[in-house]
Order: sequence, then C-alpha cells, then structure tokens
Amino acid sequence: MEDIAGGVKSIENEAEKILELARNEANEILARASEESKQIVSAELRLDEVKAEAKRIIDNTQSQANQQIEESKEKARGIINITVGDKTDSIVRRVVGIIIGAEAK
Repeated sequence: MEDIAGGVKSIENEAEKILELARNEANEILARASEESKQIVSAELRLDEVKAEAKRIIDNTQSQANQQIEESKEKARGIINITVGDKTDSIVRRVVGIIIGAEAK
C-alpha cells in the first residue's frame, strides 16, 4: 500500500512540475504579448487600433496558455493512469501469487 501511495505521490509531483512548466510558459507568452502591445503603442498607431491589437494578442496568448495548461494536465492524468494501473496490476498479481501459493501448501 505504501508503494502505491509513494507512486501516486511521485506522479502528483511530476504532474505539478508539468503544470508549473506550463504556467511558466504561459507567463512568458503573456510577457511577450505585453511587450508587443507596448511596442504597438510606442509606434503611435491610432488608439483604437492599438487597443484592438492588444486585445487580440492578449486573447490569443491567453488561449494558448490555457491550451498548454490543459495539455499538461492531460499528460499528467495519463502518467497517473498508466502508473497506478501498472502498480495495481503488480499488487494484484502478488496477492494472487500469495493466495495460490498458500492453497498449494
């Protein structure tokens, strides 16, 4: 049982790392979008065009960030499912082996 708990904790840690990487990447994308919007403003374009472009960049960036986070969550769920399934199969085989071994004696 401790093996499963340790495995699950390890999986959770890996999932947290993946999510943190996704968040970091999303923050970098947002920072670049902010920088791009500042450059647009400094180019003295009409204010309405600047606002529309900034909104488009931020919306696009937010969408990319959300997609990256969802993909990372999906990867984490896949890791968890595979590892827990493998651990469960291993434990079931060991228990069956113990039971079969006890019946044979």
